[in-house]
Amino acid sequence: MQKGMQQNRREFVKTLLIGSAGVALFPLSARGETGDPWLTQVPQILARIKPPVFPKHDFVITKYGAKAGVGNASTSAISKAIDACNKAGGGRVVIPAGEFLTGAIHLKSNVNLYLSKGATLKFSTDEKSYLPIVMTRWEGMELMSYSPFIYAFGRSNIAITGEGTLDGQSGPDGCWKGHGNPKYVWKEGMPNQKAARAKLYKMMEDGVPVEQRIFGEG
Repeated sequence: MQKGMQQNRREFVKTLLIGSAGVALFPLSARGETGDPWLTQVPQILARIKPPVFPKHDFVITKYGAKAGVGNASTSAISKAIDACNKAGGGRVVIPAGEFLTGAIHLKSNVNLYLSKGATLKFSTDEKSYLPIVMTRWEGMELMSYSPFIYAFGRSNIAITGEGTLDGQSGPDGCWKGHGNPKYVWKEGMPNQKAARAKLYKMMEDGVPVEQRIFGEG
């Protein structure tokens, strides 16, 4: 049963990729697969996929106070540009060429976060840059915790586009040291995530409401 489901999912993804590449999908009946619960839904799923559309208005973050250079935090400026874009009915929030340091970016409806060619968003390695906590997922489990780098909840018609770079600045001094495994920089006596993981597992098993699964700082 499990093996069959995995095969069906692989075939389903394979078919989606073929469709996205512009190759015509043959009638499922002609392939003798009309009984497959995944494949029979492919046309309906593809029909529901609509690319987001945005007004032709640009909101360049430097006009809202952002300054290039990793010594300058641009989180507030990016947030202001997103707010202005959303209130105006939508458009592109433009990250121009250069390196810009930021904390969590919270997108709003009808906002296209556009990274120009040569632009780099470097995400802060300071954990406080991802507070206050938000409803999110960790290892597939819902909880209240640090914000992801780019976050959107209950929003619609959003996108991240452009030729620029999103740089999470991962490394030995980043998240790996909290893994709790000597293979990944961690050493005896350093804090790790094992106790928190066990606590979250227990909350999941006990059915604790998501809003009460509070993690994050500390």
